[in-house]
Amino acid sequence: MLLKQRLLTTTAGALMVMGFHGAVHAQTSVPAGEAAATTDEADIADIVVTGSRVATNGNASPTPLTVVTTQALLAQTPSNIPDALNKLPQFQPGRSGQAGPGSAGGNSGANTLNLRNFGAQRNLILFNGLRVPATTAAGEVDINVLPQMLIQRVDVVTGGTSAVYGSDAVTGVVNFVVDKTFTGIKFNAQAGISSRNDNEQWKFGVAAGTYLFGDDRAHIEFSYEHFDSKGIGSLLDRKAGKDVWTATGSGTPANPFMLTRNGRASIYTNGGLITVGPPSLVGRTFSSNGVLTPFASGLPTGSNGLQSGGDGLFFNEIQLYAPLVTDQAYGRFDYEFSDALTAYADVSFSQSKSHNGFLPFGTNGLPGANGLSGAVILSGNAFLPESVQTALTASGAPSFVLSKYESGDSAVPGAGNRNRTRNWLATAGLEGKIFERFNWNASVRYGRTSQHVINTNNINASKFAAALDAVVNPATGRVVCQVSLTPFASLYPGCVPVNLFGPSAVTPTVADYITDDTSQTLINEQTIFNAGISGEVFSTWAGPVRMSVSGEYRDINTKQISTTNPLNRASCTGLRVNCLPTTPAYFGYTNGPFSAQQTVKEAAVEVLVPLLADVPFIRKLEFNGAARYTDYSTSGSVKTWKVGLSWAVSNELRFRATRSRDIRAPNLYDLYRPGSESLFGFADLHTGVTKTVAARSQGNPALVPEIGKTLTVGAVYKPDWFSGFSISLDYYDIKLSKAITTVAGTSAAIQRLCEDSNGTSPYCALYIRPFPFSDRSPANTATAVLSQSLNVATLSTKGLDIEANYSFSADKLFSSAGGRFDLRFLGSYQPKLLTQQMAGGIITNGAGVNGVSKLRLNLMLAYNADSWGMTINQRWKSKQQAFSAPIVFQIPDASAYAYTDVTLEYKPKLISEDTTLFFTVQNLFDKQPPVFGGPAGAPGLTPSYAVGYDVVGRYFTAGIRAKL
Repeated sequence: MLLKQRLLTTTAGALMVMGFHGAVHAQTSVPAGEAAATTDEADIADIVVTGSRVATNGNASPTPLTVVTTQALLAQTPSNIPDALNKLPQFQPGRSGQAGPGSAGGNSGANTLNLRNFGAQRNLILFNGLRVPATTAAGEVDINVLPQMLIQRVDVVTGGTSAVYGSDAVTGVVNFVVDKTFTGIKFNAQAGISSRNDNEQWKFGVAAGTYLFGDDRAHIEFSYEHFDSKGIGSLLDRKAGKDVWTATGSGTPANPFMLTRNGRASIYTNGGLITVGPPSLVGRTFSSNGVLTPFASGLPTGSNGLQSGGDGLFFNEIQLYAPLVTDQAYGRFDYEFSDALTAYADVSFSQSKSHNGFLPFGTNGLPGANGLSGAVILSGNAFLPESVQTALTASGAPSFVLSKYESGDSAVPGAGNRNRTRNWLATAGLEGKIFERFNWNASVRYGRTSQHVINTNNINASKFAAALDAVVNPATGRVVCQVSLTPFASLYPGCVPVNLFGPSAVTPTVADYITDDTSQTLINEQTIFNAGISGEVFSTWAGPVRMSVSGEYRDINTKQISTTNPLNRASCTGLRVNCLPTTPAYFGYTNGPFSAQQTVKEAAVEVLVPLLADVPFIRKLEFNGAARYTDYSTSGSVKTWKVGLSWAVSNELRFRATRSRDIRAPNLYDLYRPGSESLFGFADLHTGVTKTVAARSQGNPALVPEIGKTLTVGAVYKPDWFSGFSISLDYYDIKLSKAITTVAGTSAAIQRLCEDSNGTSPYCALYIRPFPFSDRSPANTATAVLSQSLNVATLSTKGLDIEANYSFSADKLFSSAGGRFDLRFLGSYQPKLLTQQMAGGIITNGAGVNGVSKLRLNLMLAYNADSWGMTINQRWKSKQQAFSAPIVFQIPDASAYAYTDVTLEYKPKLISEDTTLFFTVQNLFDKQPPVFGGPAGAPGLTPSYAVGYDVVGRYFTAGIRAKL
C-alpha cells in the first residue's frame, strides 16, 4: 500500500509524452546523396545497418529492417527493453520471461526474443554489432543481461543474414546499439504496481559521459541500472488460477481434449493415498495424521488420474509471475588519434536473478519401484497405524504403495529454482579510414556468461528410501531407519525415519534430512577476433561500387559443473525398497558435468553494385550480394550466401528482394551434453527379441548445421504528395531443413522407420548393435537405445509484414497548437508455421495455435509538445486455438484480444531544462486472459492462459527522467 501511495503521489502532477519521433522506420527510400527530408531521417543518416555492411544508411537497406529507439520502447513499456520488444508483431513469445512457468534446469525469469516463432536460438543477438554468448544450454540469449541505460536504439532485421553476420541468423538479427557519444548526466527513477496491489517494481539508473582533454579527442561514458520486480506469488492470485482449469482427454475423436474446471489429480493426496495393496486398504487416504478414510472421488474426466473435484489435489507451487532482479553496468572509452584512427574499449557486467517453484517428477510425490508413482511401505513399518498393520497381516501382503504430495505449506517445502545469470563483455578495437574511401576495423571481444541454478529442497532419493524404511530398534525401543541396524549404516549417516501417514505427519527434521540443495553451473565463453574493411572500390556510370571484406575467428568454450554424481544415480546399497540401480539421485533436475571446446573460422565478402541509374522507370537499380565460408572444428565447413535487388522506380517508390542460404550450427551442448541412462524393456523389431537394455539420453557429435532458405520481396512507398508519410510491405518465406530435434529410439514408430529403410535411415544410429545391420540373429539384439538430437526435422513459415509511419505538425489540425503528431503502424500476418518432426511424419501448422496468432497489429499514436505529451499504444492479436491438427479438441479458441497502453509526460524543468515526469498505464482496460487450460495430467501445473496474454492486468508506473 505504501508503494502505491508513493506511486500516486509521484504522478499527481505528471502528464505525458513519448518521444516517439525517435521510433524510426528505417525502410523509407531516400536517394543517395540527397538530404533527408525529415528530422527522423537525419537522425538515422549515420546508421551502420544490421543486415548489410555496405549500405549507407537504414533507408537503403536491401533487407527488411526496423529501427526502434530506446526512448520509444520504454515510453510504452517502462519495465525494460526486452519486454517492450516482445510487443512488436515480428516477435512471438519465446521464453516468456517472468510470466513463464517454473522449470528446474534453467532461468525461469529469462527474457528471450523469438522472431517468427522459429526458436530464440535461430535469431542472432548482437551488442554493438558483435555477437553475445548464449546464456542457456539451448543457445538462447537472455536479453536481461545486456546493459540498457545507454542503449540508443535496437535494429531488427527480419530476414536471413547468415552470410553477413554468421551462424544463427536464420530468421534475422537483433542488434542493441549503444550511444557512443553521450555527454552529460542523466538518470531515471520509477516505481510500479498492479491494480491488485501486487508485482511491485522499482527501477533506478544513472549514466554519465564527457569528452576529455582540451581537444575533445577522448570520450568516456558509463552507466548503471538496477531493476527489481517482486512478481506475483500464486496462480490463486488471479481468477483463472482459482478455478484450476485443466485440459483433459487424449486428443482423439472419441476422447477429445476439453477444459475441466476444478481439476484434481486423483492419484495423489496431501495425506497419502494407498494405490496398491490389500483391497481393504486400496482407495483410502490419510485425511488426518494416522487416520485412514475412504477417498472421495470427483467427477470423471477423459484422462486417467484426473477428476473434477474430490479429494485429489492440484499443484500450486508455481508462481504466476516470477520475481526478477537485474543489475547492469557499462563503461566505454575511446580516443581519436587522428581523423583516420580511433581506438576504443568497453566493458559491461550484468546480473539477473530470479526464482520460482517447479515440480520434480510430480513434485514431492514419492518414488516407488519405477521411481515415480508411489512409495513402497513394508509391513512392520514403525509408523503404521494399528488398523493398517492389522489389514496387512490379515491379507498376508508384505507391503502397500502410497502416493503422496506434500504441499508447499507443509513441513516439506516445495522444490524451488533459484537462478543467477552473470554476463561479462569486454571489447577492444581500432577503427579508421584509408584513402578517405575505405573504413576499416579490427576488434577482439571476450564474453563470459554463467548461469548458476540451485534446486532448493531437492529430494535425495537415497536418503528418502532409507528414511521410508522405518523400524523399531529392539535394543532401545526407538524408531530408526532400518539401514541404521545393518553394516551399511555408515553410508547413511544421521538417517531420520519418516512418517508419511497424514497431511502434517512429516516433521521439519525429517524434511531437512531428505532434501538437499543441488546446483548446476553452465558457463559459456567466447573470444572473438574480428576484422573488416569496406568502402567504394570504384565507380561506374551508375554509381559507386561498394564492397566489404571481413574475417572472424571465434574460440568457444562450454562447461557445466554439477553437484551431483557423474552418473546421476542413487546409491541403493543396503536398502530394501524404493531404490533401484536406475533411480535418479535426485527427484529434481540434475545433469552431470561436462566441458567442450570449439573454434570457428569465417571469411565473408559483400558487394553493392549499381546496375542502372536515371533511366526511364529506374531511378536506381542495385545488386547486393554476400557470401561467407565458415569452418567449424566440430561440424565441418559450410557456405552461406545472399543475393538481392533494390529497384528505386522514383524518389517515391522502391522495390526490394533477397534470396539467402542461412545456417544455425549445433552448439556444444547439442553436440556433447552429458548422458543419462535408465533400464528399458525393449522389443527389438530387428531380431524379434524382447529384453531389458540401457536407454541413453545424450548429445550427438555427428550433428551438422541446420540449413535455411529465405526469400523476401517488398516495396517501400514514400509519396511526395503526402509529406511525412511512408509505408512498406514485405513478404517472407523461410524453409529450414536438417533442423535439430530430439528423437527417442525407444519409440516403436522410430524403430519401424529404421527397419523400413533397411538400415539406411539416420534413425538406425539410435540402436547400438554388436554386428552390422544385415545380421538379424538374436545375437545382434540392440545393447543400448539412444535418445538424442538428430538433423531430421523441417520447419517452414511464410507471411507478410507491413509498416506505416506518418509524422506531421499539430498546426495542420489546430492552428497555432504547436507540437507534433507521430503515428506508427506495424502489422504481421503469418498464416503458415509448419513443422515436421521427422521424415514421413505428420506436418502440423502452428500458426494460430497457442502462443502464435496469425495476425498481429500494433498502432502507436504520440503527441509531443514543448511541455507535455501523450502516447497511446494499441496492440491487437487474432484468436488462437489450443492445439494444431490432427489433434481433436473441444477447448474454445482464445479470442482475439486488444491491449491499450497509455503514457502521459510533463516537462516541468525542475532539476534541469530536460526533466520529464511520466505516468504509464499498461493494459488500461484491465483485459483478462482467456482460460486455456493447463496440460493434461497436471492440474495447476502452469498458468491456465494462452501464451502471450497479459497475466498481470492493469499496471501503473510513475517516474522521473532528467538530464543535466
